[in-house]
Amino acid sequence: IQVAGLTIATDPIFGDSTWPFRRMTRSGISWTMIPSIDVVVISHNHPDHLNKKSIHAIVKKNPKVQFLVPLGDKQWFEKQGIMAVNEYTWWDYQDITSSFSGNTVRFSFLPAHHWSGRGLFDYNKSLWGSWMIQSPGQTIYFAGDTAYGNHFKAIRQEFKTIDIA
Repeated sequence: IQVAGLTIATDPIFGDSTWPFRRMTRSGISWTMIPSIDVVVISHNHPDHLNKKSIHAIVKKNPKVQFLVPLGDKQWFEKQGIMAVNEYTWWDYQDITSSFSGNTVRFSFLPAHHWSGRGLFDYNKSLWGSWMIQSPGQTIYFAGDTAYGNHFKAIRQEFKTIDIA
């Protein structure tokens, strides 16, 4: 997503998520073509949304990239040696100003109907959710993985206009 001078990646995965779960089709972009990325938002910590190789590829090419993650996932990044990470609970937000355009973009972490876990012993030990990305003149909703639920009504009550979902 490119908006207001920021380039944003959502749940990036450029290869296979894990050895038993191979991609059915190639990624829409190769490792070598990763653009300059300012912000990465993560919806939840399943390996097909929080992919170790993809995260390291982004950091290698973009050392100043910021990661916005659900509450409980910051420690995973710190174990990877990645410190530019902020974690959020539902309805938290952060404003980030583009050094390129000077515009401010608001990132709001919102509910979703899903679950979290990367292994056998961390079921629902971290949060999961969706993201609303608001820039001057445009609102983008990234649902992540979610089933239908009452959270959509709550989000609609808070965000009256969504341009892209």
